[in-house]
Amino acid sequence: MASGLAAPAAHSAVAGSESAPRASSTQALPVDWILPASPVQAGATDPSLSIGEDGSATVVWKRSDSDAPGVTAIQAAFKEPGSHEFGIPVEVAVGGNASNPTVATGPGGTATVVWMSYVGSAWTIQAATREPGGTTFGTPVSLSPAGSSALFPRVATGSDGTTTVVWTTFEGNDAVVMSATRAPGAESFSSPVSLSATG
Repeated sequence: MASGLAAPAAHSAVAGSESAPRASSTQALPVDWILPASPVQAGATDPSLSIGEDGSATVVWKRSDSDAPGVTAIQAAFKEPGSHEFGIPVEVAVGGNASNPTVATGPGGTATVVWMSYVGSAWTIQAATREPGGTTFGTPVSLSPAGSSALFPRVATGSDGTTTVVWTTFEGNDAVVMSATRAPGAESFSSPVSLSATG
Protein backbone atom coordinates (compact mmCIF):
# COMPACT_ATOMS: atom_id res chain seq x y z
CA MET A 1 0.00 0.00 0.00
CA ALA A 2 1.12 3.56 -0.57
CA SER A 3 2.80 5.43 2.25
CA GLY A 4 3.10 9.12 2.99
CA LEU A 5 -0.27 9.86 1.43
CA ALA A 6 -1.64 13.28 2.29
CA ALA A 7 -4.92 13.13 4.22
CA PRO A 8 -7.80 14.71 2.28
CA ALA A 9 -9.07 17.84 3.96
CA ALA A 10 -12.70 16.83 3.43
CA HIS A 11 -12.56 14.02 6.01
CA SER A 12 -12.51 14.40 9.79
CA ALA A 13 -9.88 12.59 11.82
CA VAL A 14 -11.03 10.84 14.98
CA ALA A 15 -8.84 12.28 17.72
CA GLY A 16 -8.68 12.55 21.50
CA SER A 17 -9.69 16.18 21.79
CA GLU A 18 -12.86 18.04 22.66
CA SER A 19 -13.86 18.12 19.00
CA ALA A 20 -12.80 16.00 16.07
CA PRO A 21 -10.29 18.11 14.10
CA ARG A 22 -10.19 18.01 10.34
CA ALA A 23 -7.13 16.37 8.88
CA SER A 24 -4.69 18.84 7.43
CA SER A 25 -4.08 18.61 3.70
CA THR A 26 -0.37 18.26 4.51
CA GLN A 27 -0.73 15.63 7.23
CA ALA A 28 0.95 12.38 6.19
CA LEU A 29 -0.87 9.11 6.83
CA PRO A 30 1.11 5.87 7.19
CA VAL A 31 -1.31 4.06 4.88
CA ASP A 32 -3.97 5.15 2.45
CA TRP A 33 -6.92 4.85 4.81
CA ILE A 34 -9.82 7.28 4.81
CA LEU A 35 -11.00 7.82 8.37
CA PRO A 36 -14.70 7.97 9.28
CA ALA A 37 -16.23 11.42 9.56
CA SER A 38 -18.01 12.14 12.84
CA PRO A 39 -21.31 14.08 12.81
CA VAL A 40 -20.49 17.78 12.58
CA GLN A 41 -22.84 18.73 15.41
CA ALA A 42 -21.14 16.36 17.86
CA GLY A 43 -17.87 16.20 19.75
CA ALA A 44 -15.93 12.96 19.21
CA THR A 45 -13.20 12.07 21.73
CA ASP A 46 -11.39 9.13 23.38
CA PRO A 47 -10.60 7.12 20.22
CA SER A 48 -9.28 3.57 20.33
CA LEU A 49 -8.06 1.51 17.36
CA SER A 50 -7.55 -2.24 16.93
CA ILE A 51 -6.22 -4.01 13.82
CA GLY A 52 -6.85 -7.70 13.23
CA GLU A 53 -4.51 -10.29 11.79
CA ASP A 54 -6.60 -10.31 8.62
CA GLY A 55 -6.10 -6.56 8.09
CA SER A 56 -9.52 -5.54 9.36
CA ALA A 57 -9.65 -2.55 11.68
CA THR A 58 -12.12 -1.13 14.19
CA VAL A 59 -12.12 2.42 15.57
CA VAL A 60 -14.29 3.35 18.57
CA TRP A 61 -14.85 6.69 20.27
CA LYS A 62 -17.10 8.63 22.62
CA ARG A 63 -19.62 11.03 21.06
CA SER A 64 -21.19 13.99 22.85
CA ASP A 65 -24.38 15.46 21.41
CA SER A 66 -24.68 19.23 21.60
CA ASP A 67 -28.48 18.89 21.63
CA ALA A 68 -28.41 16.71 24.76
CA PRO A 69 -25.85 17.99 27.29
CA GLY A 70 -24.51 15.26 29.58
CA VAL A 71 -25.59 12.45 27.25
CA THR A 72 -22.75 10.54 25.59
CA ALA A 73 -22.67 7.53 23.31
CA ILE A 74 -20.10 5.06 22.01
CA GLN A 75 -19.70 4.78 18.24
CA ALA A 76 -17.55 2.59 15.98
CA ALA A 77 -16.45 2.31 12.37
CA PHE A 78 -14.96 -0.69 10.53
CA LYS A 79 -12.42 -1.22 7.80
CA GLU A 80 -12.81 -4.59 6.14
CA PRO A 81 -9.80 -6.67 5.05
CA GLY A 82 -8.39 -5.38 1.76
CA SER A 83 -10.23 -2.06 2.01
CA HIS A 84 -8.59 1.32 2.55
CA GLU A 85 -11.74 3.09 3.73
CA PHE A 86 -13.72 2.97 6.96
CA GLY A 87 -17.47 2.57 6.75
CA ILE A 88 -20.21 4.78 8.14
CA PRO A 89 -20.13 4.99 11.97
CA VAL A 90 -22.55 2.76 13.89
CA GLU A 91 -23.90 3.06 17.41
CA VAL A 92 -22.48 0.76 20.09
CA ALA A 93 -24.08 2.32 23.19
CA VAL A 94 -26.61 5.18 23.20
CA GLY A 95 -28.91 7.12 25.50
CA GLY A 96 -26.74 7.36 28.60
CA ASN A 97 -23.41 8.50 29.98
CA ALA A 98 -20.66 6.34 28.45
CA SER A 99 -16.92 6.95 28.43
CA ASN A 100 -13.44 5.44 28.03
CA PRO A 101 -14.12 3.04 25.14
CA THR A 102 -11.47 0.56 24.05
CA VAL A 103 -11.54 -2.25 21.49
CA ALA A 104 -9.79 -5.56 20.73
CA THR A 105 -9.92 -7.63 17.55
CA GLY A 106 -9.73 -11.41 17.62
CA PRO A 107 -9.18 -14.13 15.03
CA GLY A 108 -11.48 -13.78 12.04
CA GLY A 109 -12.22 -10.14 12.80
CA THR A 110 -14.42 -10.44 15.92
CA ALA A 111 -14.36 -7.00 17.58
CA THR A 112 -15.09 -6.52 21.29
CA VAL A 113 -15.67 -3.02 22.65
CA VAL A 114 -15.69 -2.24 26.38
CA TRP A 115 -16.41 1.05 28.13
CA MET A 116 -17.62 2.50 31.42
CA SER A 117 -21.25 3.58 31.63
CA TYR A 118 -23.07 5.36 34.45
CA VAL A 119 -25.89 3.01 35.46
CA GLY A 120 -28.13 3.86 38.40
CA SER A 121 -25.70 5.46 40.85
CA ALA A 122 -22.40 3.84 39.84
CA TRP A 123 -20.01 3.46 36.92
CA THR A 124 -20.37 0.03 35.33
CA ILE A 125 -18.13 -1.79 32.86
CA GLN A 126 -20.06 -2.84 29.75
CA ALA A 127 -19.15 -4.73 26.59
CA ALA A 128 -20.55 -5.36 23.12
CA THR A 129 -19.31 -7.61 20.32
CA ARG A 130 -19.39 -7.47 16.54
CA GLU A 131 -19.10 -10.85 14.85
CA PRO A 132 -16.96 -11.27 11.71
CA GLY A 133 -18.70 -9.75 8.70
CA GLY A 134 -21.36 -8.13 10.87
CA THR A 135 -22.54 -4.57 10.38
CA THR A 136 -23.63 -3.85 13.97
CA PHE A 137 -22.69 -4.70 17.54
CA GLY A 138 -24.73 -6.92 19.82
CA THR A 139 -26.68 -5.72 22.84
CA PRO A 140 -24.35 -4.32 25.55
CA VAL A 141 -23.85 -6.46 28.65
CA SER A 142 -22.62 -5.41 32.09
CA LEU A 143 -19.46 -7.11 33.35
CA SER A 144 -18.78 -5.48 36.72
CA PRO A 145 -20.75 -6.19 39.92
CA ALA A 146 -23.88 -4.09 40.32
CA GLY A 147 -23.68 -1.18 42.73
CA SER A 148 -19.88 -0.85 42.89
CA SER A 149 -18.09 1.79 40.84
CA ALA A 150 -15.89 0.29 38.14
CA LEU A 151 -13.47 2.37 36.10
CA PHE A 152 -10.81 2.37 33.37
CA PRO A 153 -11.53 -0.84 31.39
CA ARG A 154 -9.00 -2.55 29.14
CA VAL A 155 -9.62 -5.45 26.75
CA ALA A 156 -7.43 -7.90 24.85
CA THR A 157 -8.10 -10.95 22.69
CA GLY A 158 -5.60 -13.78 22.32
CA SER A 159 -4.71 -15.73 19.21
CA ASP A 160 -7.04 -18.54 20.34
CA GLY A 161 -9.99 -16.15 20.62
CA THR A 162 -10.02 -15.80 24.43
CA THR A 163 -11.10 -12.26 25.36
CA THR A 164 -10.15 -10.78 28.72
CA VAL A 165 -11.41 -7.52 30.22
CA VAL A 166 -9.82 -5.87 33.25
CA TRP A 167 -10.83 -2.78 35.23
CA THR A 168 -10.49 -1.04 38.58
CA THR A 169 -13.25 -1.24 41.17
CA PHE A 170 -13.54 -0.24 44.81
CA GLU A 171 -14.16 -2.48 47.80
CA GLY A 172 -14.62 -0.16 50.76
CA ASN A 173 -11.59 2.14 50.66
CA ASP A 174 -9.51 -0.24 48.57
CA ALA A 175 -8.97 -0.10 44.81
CA VAL A 176 -8.98 -3.59 43.29
CA VAL A 177 -8.20 -4.87 39.80
CA MET A 178 -10.92 -7.19 38.52
CA SER A 179 -11.28 -9.34 35.43
CA ALA A 180 -13.86 -11.17 33.33
CA THR A 181 -13.08 -13.64 30.53
CA ARG A 182 -14.93 -14.98 27.51
CA ALA A 183 -13.71 -18.35 26.27
CA PRO A 184 -13.23 -19.03 22.54
CA GLY A 185 -16.62 -19.54 20.91
CA ALA A 186 -18.54 -18.57 24.07
CA GLU A 187 -21.35 -16.03 23.93
CA SER A 188 -20.96 -14.62 27.45
CA PHE A 189 -18.26 -13.53 29.87
CA SER A 190 -17.41 -15.24 33.14
CA SER A 191 -18.35 -13.74 36.48
CA PRO A 192 -15.83 -11.11 37.55
CA VAL A 193 -12.93 -12.10 39.81
CA SER A 194 -10.47 -10.03 41.84
CA LEU A 195 -6.88 -10.17 40.62
CA SER A 196 -5.21 -7.92 43.17
CA ALA A 197 -5.16 -8.15 46.96
CA THR A 198 -7.06 -5.61 49.06
CA GLY A 199 -5.37 -3.41 51.66
